[in-house]
Amino acid sequence: MAPVALCVEGRVSKSSVCYAHFGYRVLEPIFNVTLAYPSERNALLYADDTPSTWVAPNVSVPTHFAPNASLADAFRVPLPACSGPGSSVAWQLGDGLGRYLQAEVDAESEEPCESGNYTLDERLALPITPLLDEGCVRRVNGTCAIRMGYYNPNSNTPVAFVPQAQPGNYLYVTDSAPQTFAPLPNLFFAGRVRDAYEAKWACPTGAEVLHWSLTTAGVAREAVARTVCTASLLIGS
Repeated sequence: MAPVALCVEGRVSKSSVCYAHFGYRVLEPIFNVTLAYPSERNALLYADDTPSTWVAPNVSVPTHFAPNASLADAFRVPLPACSGPGSSVAWQLGDGLGRYLQAEVDAESEEPCESGNYTLDERLALPITPLLDEGCVRRVNGTCAIRMGYYNPNSNTPVAFVPQAQPGNYLYVTDSAPQTFAPLPNLFFAGRVRDAYEAKWACPTGAEVLHWSLTTAGVAREAVARTVCTASLLIGS
């Protein structure tokens, strides 16, 4: 599950109370999940005091998440202030394996709800780069394979969702008829991530070149796997 910071209500109208609005995405094809609130896996936190769980009164925080679901305006949270201390809050969701995602609404800088410009789509400032995690392509009995990862420089966005689609996030092989691949990653965590995916494709001649094309922040980037491993390459790796 990925919480999404949507907008702040009340700043434009200079209301005496501001509200942080949140949505969410359930991106994995999983079974129904229930996360009790408040709990370590489903919590509201003052963004400037992360260790302390803030149980907001009279707030209906979602606790049931269906597979592949999303909700653009799931709930709103009253903030103690519209500026300064108390003007930001984060929603934290955990997977039970010690991994957590947070989305923060800051009343002083978040998109105002009154503009209608808020969206569930991640606002990535910098493009994500697909990368090869091996120096050459492993080729056995006409099948090629290589491990791949990526670099996501958007440290302010804990996880980005890029659906598998063409164009956007897809694989293709040159000098080959169209091929079928295992599903690509669609969740891209911040930083350098290795072994996110192992690509396999038919390469009867060894000349078939694999491309992973990824378009984010309006920029298309590719990882290209073309060099088949030889004994000297394997020894040097």
